[in-house]
Amino acid sequence: MTKIITIAQNKGGVGKSTTAANLGAGLARQGKKVLLIDMDAQANLSACFSHVSKYHIGQVLTGAVSVEDATVPVGERLDIIPSVKTLLEFEEAIAGKPRREDILRKAIKKHVEGRYDYVLIDTPPHLGLMTYNALYASDYYIMPMQSEFFSYDGIDTLIGHCNSISEDTGLELGGIVLTRYNEKKRGMALQAIANAIKSDPDYKTFNTYIRENNKLYEAQLKHKDIFSYDPGCNGAEDYNKLTLELIERYG
Repeated sequence: MTKIITIAQNKGGVGKSTTAANLGAGLARQGKKVLLIDMDAQANLSACFSHVSKYHIGQVLTGAVSVEDATVPVGERLDIIPSVKTLLEFEEAIAGKPRREDILRKAIKKHVEGRYDYVLIDTPPHLGLMTYNALYASDYYIMPMQSEFFSYDGIDTLIGHCNSISEDTGLELGGIVLTRYNEKKRGMALQAIANAIKSDPDYKTFNTYIRENNKLYEAQLKHKDIFSYDPGCNGAEDYNKLTLELIERYG
């Protein structure tokens, strides 16, 4: 059964796109068939891969093109539906439609079931219509976050919104992933935040954390996932561990 997971956090710069790209690539390396969907107008997930496509997720949402036409292969067992910088125009175009938050789920449901093992959806750093569409389409949501106050302060806000969606769809928290983590540089206050996140069972925090690693940024600049760019670096090791932990949890 296809598992659809949204990568969400109502704060920018926490590693959503990096996690979506490298977790997707990691799952593909483990023999899983994966579809990535970029729902962010910044198109950072799309920029992680070299691809040629005249279609994008905005056209899928407005019904201008099919999911099949917008899907581009970017690796072995790894596909993407890219975003575009003008995505906000397409968001405005669907804003007045009935059940506007449910458009993505209806568009992809028949296409992904039985064809992909995992669908990972990258989202904007706010709870707008694109994020709601991603969450309504998903079985789980994963929250990347840094161990800093402003990231921590937003956890319960996002979880509260997702709990409301869960009443309609059964959406579940898949877990929190600590990113850009450096234990040596953390002061006592920030270390206390990290420990609080790890120790709260309601947050389902993954044991694996993603260490701060410049290779992750370099890979994005080269339009590659971390395994293709530098398979021996800390970033590749961490995302491989996270991939295996995700498979252990959810199959």
